[in-house]
Amino acid sequence: MRGSSLACSSIAADLGSRAPPEYGLEYSTGFARSSKRAGFSGDHWKEAGMRVFSIAAGVALALVGLTQSGLAQAKPTTLKGHVMDVSCATKDVSKGAAAIADHDKKCLLMDPCVKSGYALVTADLKVLKFDAKGNQLALDLIKKTEREKDWTVAVNGVVSGDTIAVTSIQMQ
Repeated sequence: MRGSSLACSSIAADLGSRAPPEYGLEYSTGFARSSKRAGFSGDHWKEAGMRVFSIAAGVALALVGLTQSGLAQAKPTTLKGHVMDVSCATKDVSKGAAAIADHDKKCLLMDPCVKSGYALVTADLKVLKFDAKGNQLALDLIKKTEREKDWTVAVNGVVSGDTIAVTSIQMQ
């Protein structure tokens, strides 16, 4: 940083000041401080650069970790359970497995039930709502199947929280 000190003294000399070079520019002009006077050395800049690098590296590693965990969850899986409309599933899940197995085709095709969307109720009574594609696949399956009760299905898709992005549904 000596170069800046020399530059400061040459500027001070150009301005006609008689301030010694070691005092820096603030004494001669009042506009700036020299790096020597402010206490900044070459080591200071190295330390600051290392801190910035360390923080950037930490953030990059955290982002890679989040991306990796997100990719791990994106694996397609097959789940078995009962197809139900969401409005009935949220009410009937507390009644147990028997109430879920008794859910009938007539209810599944009622307009409010169709509008609520469909879900898979697993054996442990977890409700996984279908995405738009899954809702359409479920509706098509319900319409073409003769079964009245016990809508046991196998659903292929990607689970994310309490929803499943459905790729296929098959009756069991």
